Parts: sequence; C-alpha cells; structure tokens
Amino acid sequence: MRQCLILFACLSLLACANSGYVPTVERKINTLTSVVSYQVKPGDTLYSIAWRYGLDYKQLAQWNTINPPYVIYPRQRLWLQAIQARKVTGTEISIKATTKSQLKAKSRSASKSKVKPQSSIKVAKNLPSNIISQSQSNPLTTKKVAKKSEWQWPVLGKVSNASELGVDIIAKLNSPVVAIAQGEVVYSGHGLADYGELIIIKHANQYVSAYGNNKIRLVKEGAKIQQGQQIAILGKGQHLRLELRENGKSVNPLLYLPR
Repeated sequence: MRQCLILFACLSLLACANSGYVPTVERKINTLTSVVSYQVKPGDTLYSIAWRYGLDYKQLAQWNTINPPYVIYPRQRLWLQAIQARKVTGTEISIKATTKSQLKAKSRSASKSKVKPQSSIKVAKNLPSNIISQSQSNPLTTKKVAKKSEWQWPVLGKVSNASELGVDIIAKLNSPVVAIAQGEVVYSGHGLADYGELIIIKHANQYVSAYGNNKIRLVKEGAKIQQGQQIAILGKGQHLRLELRENGKSVNPLLYLPR
C-alpha cells in the first residue's frame, strides 16, 4: 500500500512538470511585528526592500535619513520601523516623540510668558489645499485616484487569480511584457523569493508596480519607461505576476486596469 502511494505521488509530480503549469501561491506581505531592521544585500534597492516588507519606500527612506536618489550599500543596516531608541556603535541615541501632554505643557508655558507664535506656525496654516497632515510625523499628499484610462494591461492573457495582493495573468510563453504606465525602473533582478525575474517600476501619483515570473528582463534600474514599452519576456509558469501598490499599500490591479 505504501509503495502504491509513493508511485501515485511521483506520477502526479511528473504530470505537473509536463504540463508546464505552476500552481499559484498567494504571497503574504511580511509583517513588522518581529522584524526591526534589515541588512542590505548585494542587488538590493530601497524599493525592493520596501516591497519585501510591505512598506512605502518614502517612509523607509525617512526612517533611515536617506535622500533621493535613495542610494544604499551592501551590509548597510536599515530600520524597518520607527523606534524610540537606537544603539549605534555602542552609543544610545534617543528619539523622543512629542506627546499631547508635552504639547499642552508647552502651550501653557507660552501663554504665561506671552510669547508670540513663531512665523513657522503661520506658514503651516497656509499649506496648499492638496496637502494634508494625518500625523505630526507622517505628512502625506492627498490621494489622487488613477483613472482606468490611464493604465494598460501588461500582457495579453487570462486572469487566473486576483486579490488586493495582485493578479496572475496566464499567457503564452515568451509573450512580451509591457509597462502599465510611464515611470522609472527602480528594481530589476531576482533577489525576491517567489517572484523569479522581477521588475519594479515607480509611477507618478504614489503608485509602484511589479512584474514577476519573467524569463528575460529587458530593462535596467534607472531606465525611464514609457507606457506600453516592452520591459520583459514572459517565462516561468507561463503566467505573469502583476502587483500594484499605492503609498506602500497593496491594491487590486483589476480596479485600475481597463476592461
């Protein structure tokens, strides 16, 4: 009986291999409950690290005081969340957040001393209408929802799986993969597990798209890409993995692609 079961399992694996079909695995974004920092590896970019951990690349850059064009180096330690204190070369560096009680204390102190408000506060009141402040430490621009007419399908095929984490599009082997919108290539490599040959493109309006399971990548990091421009040749499993994020949050690409 045991030999029959082993023989059946081997025949099932052989059948999958001959069909060329690779079962779709729904990817889960890493949570930051236990991961505090990450050491940069060769081939990493700030964008690929942010993608791996489900972060907004701008927020990740802010936490680590990295300015555009967001250059990072192998063995560099990046913080993956805002923390109260960090130890750098044995020295304790305290990062204190301003609390409501501290603000009230400052307000009472200022009222007693009759100190006039600083000019910087007046400027803050005159921010452009398209700027909002969700928190004191994380100001974000107002979300501008992209219209479906602004996007393009990356490959001709059939959608086999779709969710807020991305879509799988079944297509013919060696099909051309094109950019869904104009942008800049911020990652081109194979350093992220389960994505195969992966390309990540940064677009306007806070969007970033990713194209996985390619056979050949045709663009390099830093390349300026036009909408509809071919960026890769489809390969692995004959299905393209397309993922889309807005301000670091995964969204369902089907809500943005034309029908």
